[in-house]
Amino acid sequence: MALAVPILGYALPTAYDPTTVVTVGLGVLVAYALLISGIGLLVARSFVALGYLAHRKEYSALAPQLGTCVPAWLATCGFVPWYLLTVTTSGDSSGHDQLPFTAPIVIYTVLPVAASLLITANLVTVFALFFPSQRRLAEYTARPT
Repeated sequence: MALAVPILGYALPTAYDPTTVVTVGLGVLVAYALLISGIGLLVARSFVALGYLAHRKEYSALAPQLGTCVPAWLATCGFVPWYLLTVTTSGDSSGHDQLPFTAPIVIYTVLPVAASLLITANLVTVFALFFPSQRRLAEYTARPT
């Protein structure tokens, strides 16, 4: 996605707009947040496999997820309205025709949303695995015989 956003962003018919740099930058920010979130999930898996949970590493697993989820959603909330405004206001005084919402434009708009949803899914997964509820703990703890 870190490669697709700049390539697609500058290949779309909206590339003439000077704000393309902003939308591409926000999209790349979300893409790298997804990359860091995925790496954080892989590292969290190693905490479980190597038995480091006895050393309170669950907060180390949660930190990259929270640290990427919030900026990714903020960038997405800036990207989507900004880009939709660029498409809907195209053709006014710039000498270009009004752009329709074609498939590449819709895909480009949905990419950061999909990445933010994946980051949120990673956050929920880490939170559910490393911070179980009391009921779940009681269900899975060993009972003395």
